Amino acid sequence: MSGCCLDDLLNKLITLAMINTYEELIISEIASSLSLDLTSLRWFPIIPVLPDTDCDLFQLFDLVPGLGFVFKANDGTPKFSALYGELLQAQKQSFINDIAIKNFQNTKYWLNCNSTEVPIYVPSDADFVTAVGAGSSFDFTFDSTNYPNAQIKPFPAYPSFVINQPFLYFNETAMDERFVFSLHFDKLVHIPIQSGSWFTSSAFVTAYKNKTNWQTGSAVTWDSLFGKGGALNYVTNGILAASGMTLTIQSYGNYDESTLNDLKSNQQTSVWPFYMNPENTTQDFILGDDGSITITVTTTSSEISMLAMQAISVKNLVG
Repeated sequence: MSGCCLDDLLNKLITLAMINTYEELIISEIASSLSLDLTSLRWFPIIPVLPDTDCDLFQLFDLVPGLGFVFKANDGTPKFSALYGELLQAQKQSFINDIAIKNFQNTKYWLNCNSTEVPIYVPSDADFVTAVGAGSSFDFTFDSTNYPNAQIKPFPAYPSFVINQPFLYFNETAMDERFVFSLHFDKLVHIPIQSGSWFTSSAFVTAYKNKTNWQTGSAVTWDSLFGKGGALNYVTNGILAASGMTLTIQSYGNYDESTLNDLKSNQQTSVWPFYMNPENTTQDFILGDDGSITITVTTTSSEISMLAMQAISVKNLVG
């Protein structure tokens, strides 16, 4: 299965599936450890690693989050800076808006990334690494027998894999059996995100609160940005990141060497609930004497995983 197909499949599966009881246990515990509102987080369907450059990092920060559990990062996702620029052009002339346009057009507040202008955000890539280094460790374990009435949904659910046909047997067996899940991060941290000086908050707030200040016939309207189903109902204000992950699932299904070999040999195996590109992880599979299979996934302490973006509604931001 190619990388592009893998991405498309995961996006479709996670978008269609409601968060299940086990996923909610894990994600709620992570959010609680950082005193974050669970509903403000938009989880990546495939966990990316920290980009190597500010250009790539700032382009990620510039994406507009939507409503829901999943953060959609694709070519069709609106960019905050682009919508903000259109908003400024749609305002009637004023002192505040004139200053905001000059700030927005000032090239020192943008990076030139292969002939593409990318708005500067905080933190930079280097500051991001420093922030993760100052994070706290995280540990969480649960046994499925403690949740006999858990509502298990279709994919993605425990212990769902990005699978080819041989893995259907593993999943079908696991669905009705006990499993024990444990998760450790060397470092887990929430990092605030702020726009650079190209963004003038007073102009943005004025545009949001004063509908009469919008020019007629402009490319965008208040309703197209902020109305029901508008393109800019949420903005990104933080990110959840971690390093040094160790994830273990022991499934007490009645497995054999054939299943174990299928797991070991498939290069696209990616383990619930944090789907990662296999090249970014080390995976180990052990068949126990009791027929259980223990799956351990690790990442290095130097590799930073970006788990979720934090979103805030524009209404709450300016209200």
